[in-house]
Amino acid sequence: MKYKTVLKSLLSLLIILGSNFCLAQDVFKYIADKEQKKRSDRWSIVDYLVTKKKIALMDQWLALNSSSASWVELRLDYLQGNLEREISNASTVAETDYKKMGGALFLKFLGVEGGREVLSEISEFDYYQLNLLLLGPSIQSSHIMLHGGQRDFTYDETTNFKQAYYGASIDLYLLSFLGVGALYRKYNEEISEDNLFESSGHRLEYSAFIDLFLLRLKGVIYEEKNDLISKSSGEEAIDSKDSGVYFGASLYF
Repeated sequence: MKYKTVLKSLLSLLIILGSNFCLAQDVFKYIADKEQKKRSDRWSIVDYLVTKKKIALMDQWLALNSSSASWVELRLDYLQGNLEREISNASTVAETDYKKMGGALFLKFLGVEGGREVLSEISEFDYYQLNLLLLGPSIQSSHIMLHGGQRDFTYDETTNFKQAYYGASIDLYLLSFLGVGALYRKYNEEISEDNLFESSGHRLEYSAFIDLFLLRLKGVIYEEKNDLISKSSGEEAIDSKDSGVYFGASLYF
């Protein structure tokens, strides 16, 4: 009888200890969770600075990529100036008048462009291209743009080329009305339609501009290099470089 009483006492003690242990675990978990919540909600100078930097970066991104006033944009261009043409196998430098007339139509970030470039009596180029606005809310704001297209031209009044090209450009506003820009274009190696010549080259432009409402006044430092190789001999027929400055205006709608 005595043994039964002892066993009951031990069993009761174990139950009490077990219950207290479970209760202690629950209390510890409650305290730990509460402390974790307080730590996550705790404010510090470091947290403030990090959050402020994140918000500033998000605001900057939104400002650069916020929706423009219109989904449709139209640009009309007219530029002209004097260029010098240097030919590697000739001792003279020829001066030529340069004119460019064209326009572009954009639907949000995608645009089509076309026009004509005339170098006095030397050559005329018709060009057509697609533009992709990568960064910036509109074409009359700071932006980065990719482009690719084709130009058609005639060499020596008999040899016709259809030459593909690609490149990129950037416009960066220094003030609300004043900015600078740059363009690089690579002309692919293409064979003439009569299979007599192969042409390749590249173009570089650096510009500065002033915006007056819808009107942009622009000055451009221009350089373009073209290599023309005879397919029959494999030698260069013409290695030319056109360089100079031209000015003009664009209208934005």
